[in-house]
Amino acid sequence: MEKYISKKEKASYGFAAVGSYMVAGITQSYLMYFFTDILIIPSAFVMMLMIVARVWDALNDPMMGVIVDRTSTKYGKMRPYVLIGSFLMLVTTIVLFMPLTGAPTMFKMIFAAVSYIIFGMAYTLTDVPAMGLMSVATPNSDERASLLSFYVTVGSVGSLLPVGLLTIFQSFIPEKYVYFAMSIFVGIITSAAYLTLFKNSKERFSTHTEKIAVRDMIKAAGKTRRDVLCHGDDVLSEQDEKLLLKLAKRRALGEPLQYILGEWDFCEFTFNVGEGVLIPRPETEMLVENADLFLKNRENAVVYDLCSGSGCIGITVKNRYPSLDVYLMEKYPAALSYLRKNARLYNFQNENIIECDVLSGCPDLPKADLIISNPPYIKSEELPSLQREVGFEPKTALDGGKDGLMFYRAICDRWLPCCKKGGEILLECGDSQGEDIRTIFDGKASSSEIMYDFNHIDRVVKIIV
Repeated sequence: MEKYISKKEKASYGFAAVGSYMVAGITQSYLMYFFTDILIIPSAFVMMLMIVARVWDALNDPMMGVIVDRTSTKYGKMRPYVLIGSFLMLVTTIVLFMPLTGAPTMFKMIFAAVSYIIFGMAYTLTDVPAMGLMSVATPNSDERASLLSFYVTVGSVGSLLPVGLLTIFQSFIPEKYVYFAMSIFVGIITSAAYLTLFKNSKERFSTHTEKIAVRDMIKAAGKTRRDVLCHGDDVLSEQDEKLLLKLAKRRALGEPLQYILGEWDFCEFTFNVGEGVLIPRPETEMLVENADLFLKNRENAVVYDLCSGSGCIGITVKNRYPSLDVYLMEKYPAALSYLRKNARLYNFQNENIIECDVLSGCPDLPKADLIISNPPYIKSEELPSLQREVGFEPKTALDGGKDGLMFYRAICDRWLPCCKKGGEILLECGDSQGEDIRTIFDGKASSSEIMYDFNHIDRVVKIIV
């Protein structure tokens, strides 16, 4: 796939990560001590302030996401906030550690509360768009995965720097002013880092928003954007009017847009979908990204895609790595129909589509180097409370049993022995299921790891056989 991100741009993300983790490190490690032992603010008040700030952070993070999504400027959706935030972070970081030792206690308490809350908002305003930039920097999923890994790795180094800085500053600055001096230094570095990211980053493609649905409805009616722009004032024919009305009614009843269109995008491909098959979702692309990391230098590897559904995972992997021997496992006739249709669309060999029940075990196949799956993982009791649109999707693709872990136990008991030593099993999971899944495989596999998405939600569990 085409590469988009230059070394200079990637380095800018690394610099931004250092700045972000540095400013987070100095506040997490030293702010409470600064408030209680330097400013002599009552510890009970400081603890309450920290709790209130965390609650407010939990609220303003998604709010910032909505604001960013609704922003449209010549500089993009996210980059303007990175620019504004670069200056705000400099000011708020320095103000936060002001050595107001001689001020009245009440004044220091109010000052600490206001400055800390404003600092948190400034951090959110800057960091949420900065992280979001990675999702629109490139349509290449390999590059996105690599960029995120680089950001986290370099950032972890930045989080350790305040410890060294403290030691250096303490050698020649009185303790009263040590943290203030550190805040100036960190504030300047962080500001410069975000300015560099603003200058060198690019928003190369747009993420899906609700506005897309309008264009897609037009597409479903057999019209193009050109038709609307050139003939927008034309009166619809009776046939077109009836068709649009029919489509609108289906959508008003809650039917997923993907079913109405009959197709949906996954990674760089478009797959046929409809009633009876699970709709491909962007979060599932993380499975493919992790599969890429395992398969890059492996030719002629054997891959199982369990609970294949539309085939979006396995077919994508096969198209990226044609030399692989990929097997798609699916039980239900409706899903199999779409699976075979998508297989024909992307020249996937029909003999590698296996009709089988994942709960029953592995058929007679060559041992796998990689097993990958997005199995049903929703608790049975939670199904009635799901969004109305999700209710249109097959229950068999959603219901993970009483605790949502039924399929993970089956994969461990019946499919783990089908994987070669040194191979991997990649499993999508729901929020907070990661540790439970690791426990299932504990003692039966060499090791396991939880992979988190951008919101730090459990998304993929990697099992090393």
